[in-house]
Amino acid sequence: MGNYFTDTIFKVDIALAVLAILLIAAIFFYDISRIYLDNHRLKRLQKIKKNVYRIVLTEKELSKNDILSSNYCSLPTFLDVATNRVKEGVFFNEAEQEVFKKLCITEKGIKKALSTAARSLSKWRRIEAMLFLGYAKVDGAFAILKNGLASKDEDISYFAAVALAQIRNSDSAKALLQFLKRKPGFRYKTASLLEQFPKEISRDVIKLADDKDYSVRFLVPQIIAGLGDSSCIDKIKGLLSDEYPAVRASACKCLGYLGGKSNVDVLKKSLKDENWFVREQVLESLDGILDVACVPLVIELIKDNSWIVIERLKKILAKNIETSLPYLEKFLSGKDELTKKIAMEIIELSGCIKKLYEDLLDGKKESGMAISVLKTMMAMNAKGLEPDLYGFNAEAQKKIYEILHQN
Repeated sequence: MGNYFTDTIFKVDIALAVLAILLIAAIFFYDISRIYLDNHRLKRLQKIKKNVYRIVLTEKELSKNDILSSNYCSLPTFLDVATNRVKEGVFFNEAEQEVFKKLCITEKGIKKALSTAARSLSKWRRIEAMLFLGYAKVDGAFAILKNGLASKDEDISYFAAVALAQIRNSDSAKALLQFLKRKPGFRYKTASLLEQFPKEISRDVIKLADDKDYSVRFLVPQIIAGLGDSSCIDKIKGLLSDEYPAVRASACKCLGYLGGKSNVDVLKKSLKDENWFVREQVLESLDGILDVACVPLVIELIKDNSWIVIERLKKILAKNIETSLPYLEKFLSGKDELTKKIAMEIIELSGCIKKLYEDLLDGKKESGMAISVLKTMMAMNAKGLEPDLYGFNAEAQKKIYEILHQN
């Protein structure tokens, strides 16, 4: 009995050892095969790149055989070039891509791709064909790609959207806008795809500003800003009174991106918005439009109850410290300890303390403000005063010390 169990266990151990060896061998073979195929793919693309680059330089009318080693261009190879899927190893610019497409898109290839995209039972072959049709901008592909958007398979619907976005006409834009409404999970990606379209589609995009779903309305200003179309400004301004803060903030960002000074008055009103996210976005927009001139408009937000808004304000005021300093001096001489602390932090962040010391030593009209600011910061035990003081010689340090300690 004992020998029976011993023999059985021994046989099981041998079987497990053999399986382990086979598994290791399979993994090794897989890795070697993958490395070989990746290298082969890279070499093929490098050769195509070299040939296409030569064609672009010489501007000669050449055939497909001048680019490919054979007269056949596979869908994976086409997509490698058209989408720069291996851009770390080989990158094709737009001129090279256009030459490649011109020579490698054939009627036969289009018919095959149309058939595969419409009927293939293999999901990934179907996706590959749809991408080909999109990047090749095949006129008759719209119906197939639109049907792909309605697929229950999320991979197919997503890549159908990507393919449609390459066609970039009014019909594909309308189809993608419907897809954006219907598929919440793909809304941000769809919005970014629509931003690449010509600005003429903005008349269709802006219609969604009245959509019942606030997450759709939220994306409208983003798309309009990406399109760079200022003809929709009035409708975007209307979104500043939307009931949802995210929509109002998105509208503020769009107005800042489109950048006209005519947007300043309406943005100023939103500085008093009840939501911190909106106020922060207004700060960013006013900074983008007015630069240093925004300081008088935004300075009072130093008393804001949101630390996120204050952090944004700190960066703006520190960047424009020469304009901000007179306002900060007034806050430093006030009685609100929190506001004084914020003003001190802005001055330290700006790196202007050395300049204040220099103004103090010069004795010019700026020295009075410099003395006031430095005295207040010294009384508040500001940590940023001492490092900059060491940049002066002993005599200058003594003079600074004497002036700041005068009553």
